[in-house]
Amino acid sequence: MASRSRKDQDPDYDGGRRKRGKGGKDPNAPKRPLSAFFCFSGEERAKVKAKFPDYTVGQIAKELGERWKTCSNRAKYEALAAKEKQRYDEEMAEYKQNGAKKVPPKEPAAAKGKPAPKGSKPQAKKAKVDDDDEGDEDVDDEDEDDEGESD
Repeated sequence: MASRSRKDQDPDYDGGRRKRGKGGKDPNAPKRPLSAFFCFSGEERAKVKAKFPDYTVGQIAKELGERWKTCSNRAKYEALAAKEKQRYDEEMAEYKQNGAKKVPPKEPAAAKGKPAPKGSKPQAKKAKVDDDDEGDEDVDDEDEDDEGESD
């Protein structure tokens, strides 16, 4: 019995080719609003670090999550989040009104100095052209001396 290829078995198989990513994010676009939990975390993180200085980032996040579950003052942080959302909506409306510019997609991996994906064609390197005459003068002078001398 002949073995079946991967493309026959997997309908999502794309032939080993990489999919193109989305276009780049516009750096001029407004920042997204913070959620109520992130507003809470911004204030509470310093307290957790002071109480548990040897905690890792993951342990701090876990402690913040536990504190958020038992937080009795959620309304304060939800109000801050609503204010953030309003700010974002206003900035986004202004951004869209003034014409959001699309950013071209990121450069391929090979252009960033990373090795090209397997199976891609290598690009030819350009020869370095020596435009300055500083190093060439010495060589030319020796040739002129030989021409002027006759044996």
